[in-house]
Amino acid sequence: MSIQYGHVAAQPRERVFRERRGLDEAPRRTVGARPGGSWKAFAGDAPELRLYHATWCGHCKKLMPKWHDVESMMGGSMDVVERDVDKFPVETAAFGVTGYPTILYVDKQRGRVTKYGGKREASSILDWSRGLREESNKP
Repeated sequence: MSIQYGHVAAQPRERVFRERRGLDEAPRRTVGARPGGSWKAFAGDAPELRLYHATWCGHCKKLMPKWHDVESMMGGSMDVVERDVDKFPVETAAFGVTGYPTILYVDKQRGRVTKYGGKREASSILDWSRGLREESNKP
């Protein structure tokens, strides 16, 4: 399933949220639940592979080791973002996430968000995301 990224109103909502709390404007790097991770905010044009999860969700807990395998196998070739839905409710709602875990491929250049619907295995997630990246690199 693909939706247009232009319909996602995350940046204005996030900006208002951050201004109310006196925070800097959208940082390039944010630290999530895993210190030293490679999570980035909305800045930049690089595609992102995003995981929305909840700490209390059994399916999410089962997926986490596989997700960390995906992150290490990517080797920096793509931004890998992990978000706890309880800590980032505005962003979660902006992307239309209602079930957990949810994996999204965000192609910022083409303005598309694609939801993953395959097996919860590292190799399947990698193949899917690499296929989408190759497709987005075509002229």
